[in-house]
Amino acid sequence: LYSSAASDVYKRQGMAALSALFQSLLKPGDVLIAQGNIYGTSIDYFNHFGSVQGVKIIYADFKKLKELEQLLNAEKGKVKLLYTETPSNPTINCYDLKALSLLAKKHKAKLAVDNTFASPLLQQPFAFGVDFVLHSTTKFLNGHGNALGGVLLGTDVSFMKENVWKVRKLHGSIVAPFDAWLLNTGIKTLPLRMNQHCLNAQQIAEYLHKHKAIVKVNYLGLKTHEDHILAAKQMKGFGGVLSFELKEGIKAGRKLMKQVALCKLTASLGTCDTLIQHPASMSHSFVPKKQRDAFGITDGLVRLSVGLEDANDIITDLAQSLK
Repeated sequence: LYSSAASDVYKRQGMAALSALFQSLLKPGDVLIAQGNIYGTSIDYFNHFGSVQGVKIIYADFKKLKELEQLLNAEKGKVKLLYTETPSNPTINCYDLKALSLLAKKHKAKLAVDNTFASPLLQQPFAFGVDFVLHSTTKFLNGHGNALGGVLLGTDVSFMKENVWKVRKLHGSIVAPFDAWLLNTGIKTLPLRMNQHCLNAQQIAEYLHKHKAIVKVNYLGLKTHEDHILAAKQMKGFGGVLSFELKEGIKAGRKLMKQVALCKLTASLGTCDTLIQHPASMSHSFVPKKQRDAFGITDGLVRLSVGLEDANDIITDLAQSLK
């Protein structure tokens, strides 16, 4: 889990890691600018606790760096944190961590990235100047969906030991011993699992890309994806999660969810099993529809966390479900 640039680590559930960062770094009157297409519960957390604690939350398109800088200038030094997620959940976009890091430093803000989708095997954000990295260890790091946990890493030793440690102590957000043991066991196979996740996801994305029922496939490994070149430079693989838009929208999505046999219907990801879900009604149901639509999380979007089954078996399941 350690990057050479990281100074300290605290394990907890993913949302507890986010909470520790938020509450140790931000105070009333501060501003947080977050990417608009991130994990739904992260958005729910920012909206709720931003209101409760007097922190202004702004959602922006982190691809539009000029507009992002305009927001930073408009807030006149009040922005303390830029929060990104790459690849994004569930739209599977890639964001330029080096450019965002330089922008944050220029305006004396910190940059945090949720690296759950990529894992440290495929992407190492500290190499691009990022200040904080978060992981939900429940996902790819554990790999088996049988234990909850999270990690917050930071480059500032004193801040992590004094500020974050204090929040950790007061919240009591410490990973359970058995969950820690399961994480330690699962992470030993991370390279083997992630490589196969990537291979399977690539094959399935290429299949879906040609399917007549699909309007669009969001997978960074497809050369048609607008972020393919950036992802190839920034990542060591394209990951195990993809999403796709059905031609007939939410109606077709509901049918698909009912028809699948091998794929499991759940909002989690990163396990040995292939997991399918409908973000608008599941993982991102907390997000206002206006924001979902603005950032590409449409009612017809389906997210697929590709597992370790034979790729042909997954394709067969999707084929019979998309009829």
